[in-house]
Amino acid sequence: MPPVPLQQVDETEPTEPDAGGGDLAQLIKLRDLDALASMVITALPFPPLPLMVLQGTEAADAMASSFDLLKQAIVMQRVTGTHGSPEQIAKQKTSRLRALQEEMQRHCCSGLHADSDEWVEGAYVIYGTHFRAYFVENYPTCSRDLRFQPMSSVPPAHVIMQQAASHAKASLILAGASGSVEFAQYDDVVKYYARDLGTLMDT
Repeated sequence: MPPVPLQQVDETEPTEPDAGGGDLAQLIKLRDLDALASMVITALPFPPLPLMVLQGTEAADAMASSFDLLKQAIVMQRVTGTHGSPEQIAKQKTSRLRALQEEMQRHCCSGLHADSDEWVEGAYVIYGTHFRAYFVENYPTCSRDLRFQPMSSVPPAHVIMQQAASHAKASLILAGASGSVEFAQYDDVVKYYARDLGTLMDT
């Protein structure tokens, strides 16, 4: 995957709602916003994380993808604008991504075996901590209470697994590489992302 991006895709300038043009124009605009959000997410070093959510009228426990939440937040920010200047937001994002990379590098040098349960769980906690901070710091109009399911709760056929494989492949393409990535279980997702980020050399 590519290095932590020090220059972000500009998602901060608000898009004015189109008063005319009909349903087709609105559909095109929604597709454009969705494409922008996907491009932003592709450039980020986070894997999709299993969010705890409440579902239905009985508020039953369920699981959703952090990528889906982030995509909604990016679209909302594009429509409504940001709570600060674009320069400030970009600086905050860069600082948080740098902190994530540095902590993952320390984790990879901790002496723990990279296939051990303790190492993988530690990497998962790091991703959860930094994603929560990244989201809350930069998308304040959305939920601030982000909790994650255990890694073992993600089944092999869940959409999170599909998103991880697609995201990893897109990141390789963005970095000028080729090939595909497949994961048998969610532990493999965390290992792949953590090793890639934690062993990345600064350029």
